[in-house]
Amino acid sequence: MKEDKRKPLSQIVLADRDKGTSNRNRSYILLSILSQRGQKIMNKKKNLFILVFLIGSAATLLPTLGKILLFTTAAVYLFMVFDEWDYNKRNGDAK
Repeated sequence: MKEDKRKPLSQIVLADRDKGTSNRNRSYILLSILSQRGQKIMNKKKNLFILVFLIGSAATLLPTLGKILLFTTAAVYLFMVFDEWDYNKRNGDAK
């Protein structure tokens, strides 16, 4: 099986810079572009980790919020039923 003999672009750029060839200016430009791309990728990775952390934190609150919503709804419903029963009892319309 043949091995891939291509070198990564960053390695070629460093080799051109070390040789002192006429491509020296070009190699500095390419190296600066590569380093900027690396920084953008790192920023994306950092942002991804932050996003995952925030989504995970919000997801842990969902069961708590669900319980609060369920019990609050039940309490309001029971209060409304009791209030209607009490109103009917006071006015003599109780069944």
